[in-house]
Amino acid sequence: MHKFPVGNTLITHKLSRALLLLCLLAGGNGLLAQTDKELGEFVTQLDRIERQLASKTLTSDDNEKLLQWQSMLTGLHSDATKCAADTEIELKKLADSIASLGEKSRNEPKEVARKRVSLNQEKQNLDNRLSRCKLLLLRGEETAKLLGELQKQLLAQQMFARGPGFFTLLQESGRQPAIWWNTTQGFIAQHSGITRIAPYKLFILVFAAGMMALASFMFRSNILNWAEYKVWSKNYAARVLRAFTYASAAYAPSFFITGMVALVMYGFAYNVSPIPFVNVVLYAMPIYVFLLACIRFVFAPPVPATTFLALDSTLSLSIYRRLRVLLNLFLLAYLLFSTILTQSLPETAILLARGVIGLFLILNLIWVVLLLGQLPRYKNRYWPRYLLFILLLSILVAEWLGYRNLALFTLRAVFGSLAVISLFVFLSRLFQDFFSGLDRGQSQWHRTLRYAIGVKHEEHVPGLIWFRLIASLLLWIGMAYLVLNIWSLSDAVAQQIKIALLDGFKLGSLEIIPVRIFLAIVVFAMLYTFSNWLRTRLERTWLIRTRLDRGTREAIVAITGYTLISIAILIVLGIAGVQFTSLAIIAGALSVGIGFGLQNIVNNFVSGLILLFERPIKTGDWIVVGGTEGYVRKIRMRSTQIQTFDRADVIVPNSELIASQVTNWMLQDARGRIHVPVGVAYDSDVDKVQVLMMQAANNHPDIIKHDPETLPTVLFRRFGNSALEFELRAHIVNIDKRLQVISDLNFAIIRLFRENGIEIPYPQQDLHIRNWPGRPDPDERG
Repeated sequence: MHKFPVGNTLITHKLSRALLLLCLLAGGNGLLAQTDKELGEFVTQLDRIERQLASKTLTSDDNEKLLQWQSMLTGLHSDATKCAADTEIELKKLADSIASLGEKSRNEPKEVARKRVSLNQEKQNLDNRLSRCKLLLLRGEETAKLLGELQKQLLAQQMFARGPGFFTLLQESGRQPAIWWNTTQGFIAQHSGITRIAPYKLFILVFAAGMMALASFMFRSNILNWAEYKVWSKNYAARVLRAFTYASAAYAPSFFITGMVALVMYGFAYNVSPIPFVNVVLYAMPIYVFLLACIRFVFAPPVPATTFLALDSTLSLSIYRRLRVLLNLFLLAYLLFSTILTQSLPETAILLARGVIGLFLILNLIWVVLLLGQLPRYKNRYWPRYLLFILLLSILVAEWLGYRNLALFTLRAVFGSLAVISLFVFLSRLFQDFFSGLDRGQSQWHRTLRYAIGVKHEEHVPGLIWFRLIASLLLWIGMAYLVLNIWSLSDAVAQQIKIALLDGFKLGSLEIIPVRIFLAIVVFAMLYTFSNWLRTRLERTWLIRTRLDRGTREAIVAITGYTLISIAILIVLGIAGVQFTSLAIIAGALSVGIGFGLQNIVNNFVSGLILLFERPIKTGDWIVVGGTEGYVRKIRMRSTQIQTFDRADVIVPNSELIASQVTNWMLQDARGRIHVPVGVAYDSDVDKVQVLMMQAANNHPDIIKHDPETLPTVLFRRFGNSALEFELRAHIVNIDKRLQVISDLNFAIIRLFRENGIEIPYPQQDLHIRNWPGRPDPDERG
């Protein structure tokens, strides 16, 4: 236990104030008051701490006490916040009750007077309780600040505690050169554990390792065969999966064999204390192999896989080698400083070994920074590299000067943060590639998932933007949490962040609770996705089995979707903490807006509802509205999308479809009548013309010929200027094929006319010239 002398009484004074406030907090609130026994225990603890303060020293145990007090403050803050909120709600209800009694008068009934007195007394009690709750909150915040300052000062003392320097340790080791050899011999004899391995245990160990080697090599062969015959795409996720597959195959035997050896050795020595050093080494080996495989997977995956990073292969291989050396140094540091070997070697040897390992560690990190500086993005940016060089050299200098806590903390904080940020950038890229592939249906499993949630081909996944947002928020929150923990965030600041996230904060009169907002986003994404899935099921599966017509089915699907979205919005607003009583003000503002500038939008919205319920048009109908003719593709709440025969999309406001005249060729059924006009020469046989036109109509499969009310008819319309004008009128099964059927009939009629000598004349006119200049007079010719 390290002790840090206190040069003045500032820390003692602040700690005494914090303890005094804790006493007031423990007994100042009636709702949260401690029992006499608990108060007695608290006073006992207070006396013990004050005796420790009297020694004018702070120890590492005091940090644990500060953490306990911080936890106590957290509970008190939550209880006080709940107390204040509940009391304010009760006060509001009580005020309404008092207001319901009316104004006080001299002649009011005694029962009303007694009730008024009772309510006023209760209101006074609630006001007192609210004051105590708010006082508790104020005291808690002040105490939290004091404890935060104490933790910072204690942390500063620990960081700047100085031990013997590296060269001092080197001189001491030079005076006792034999101590290394003697200590090592004693350690091997007493704690290595090698001499405790009996021959039968060694046989079991070798047999288990051999069986696991056989199984792991078979597993590796299966993975390589699968990877060889798989068709790999070139997207980011596929390159990641390919690198992971080949790296796993390369290191699977080593991982499983070392894991089996560690498991068997644990079975041999699970009840042995302290754990033999050979067991510690074997326990660490599977983790070492796993980390080595991770480095290989990222920077130098086995061929034919390639790295998924935007790095040159030579540069990537060099970084892999440096990281492998760093991993070996970390393994050596773990065995030296975190095992029983630390207790067996003299402190001078341990600290000296730490300085040597630190030297090689810093040199390799500088090497890695130099390699990263060759990247095109950082090639011309020198100041980040120089900053890291200075930082690394400062860490080494601090270690050699004896500021080991400061050196270790800085190294862990800086490079731990860089590692966490790199990991989350990689995960962000994977999530981005996953969502993009799902939206496009890029691979087979993407298409399977799209089919499961009811998304058609070439359609976008509904609500995917919300899941992208949730994934990004989770990644950022997780990264921030890990980085703050790496930097040993003080509990006071952590408590303030926790309070801000859970209890919220105010911007003016607006109260924002981040946790509730995040939960509202998650719930809305889930409800929105469920709404689209249910609509798809209704449209494609459930309603198809009913006898409802297509328009009714589409109206049910649309109304169901809008209803579910409305319910989802109400639920989300409730989760986010929006008070529905304030919506009346918003509704009043909207009414003013509707009166001035939103009447068209509301008109279109109401018209959309009318279209859904009355169904004068349906999706797929052939309609004519104004100068637009085409098919109805989508009916939305504000507008309707019509696709013309030229495949141009026209957006028509719903109010025009309600207020204007609309021709729907397919309202009740798809049948309709067509007109085919034909002109023939004046010397044609009109009876034969009628027969041939009826023959063309009867031969066409789409013309209705069995309904007496809709039989095809040939009409002699008029004597034209150039021809005798006939017209074929017929009903067809699907008016959607009107143009095609007319075209087919025209081809058939002209073919039959030519085969039977019926002439279709050209338009002609007779020209009579009454006076032609220069023409000789007929009388003069004779």
